[in-house]
Amino acid sequence: MKGRVIAVLAVALALLTFVQFPGHTWLQQDSLIYAQVIKHLRDPSVLRHKMLVRQSLLAYTLYDEAALALRGLTGLRFREVLAFEQVLTRALGIWGLCLMAEALGLSMGSALSVAAICSLGATIAGPEVLSIEREPTPRAFAVPLLICASALSSQPDHRHGVCRLSKKRCEAGPPVCGPVDAGL
Repeated sequence: MKGRVIAVLAVALALLTFVQFPGHTWLQQDSLIYAQVIKHLRDPSVLRHKMLVRQSLLAYTLYDEAALALRGLTGLRFREVLAFEQVLTRALGIWGLCLMAEALGLSMGSALSVAAICSLGATIAGPEVLSIEREPTPRAFAVPLLICASALSSQPDHRHGVCRLSKKRCEAGPPVCGPVDAGL
């Protein structure tokens, strides 16, 4: 029962952070580049003469594979597919924050409060990486997944799977994965 309550609250909080604060944007920053690359991967005739798509920056990533698969299954546009993925990864990150807070000995209510406060978004020192990104980019999906994986590593029955996930590194790049790799 407790797990279901946390799951429902994590999804509700993810939806709130998506529509309210910090919100979401589309085609205002990095998603302008990634959306075009994904469209090219789906239909190679799109932008075929542009330098942007000559060498894909999404080769072998979960980001493009999931977006292409969900678009194929649902028939939705990439904007809606990536928005769904963004809410889902935010919910997983919030769940991870709850697990971390509970592992530190906080009650479920206090753990949810910690997750809610952290979900308002924070800047990670160094290169500009936000804990809750507004754009649906690989980095926006990787940070909550890394938070969730870190939290699962505190649960003895999940450690083996987390080690495999951390080795894949979610293809987020050195600014996101470097500190995580150093910690593992």
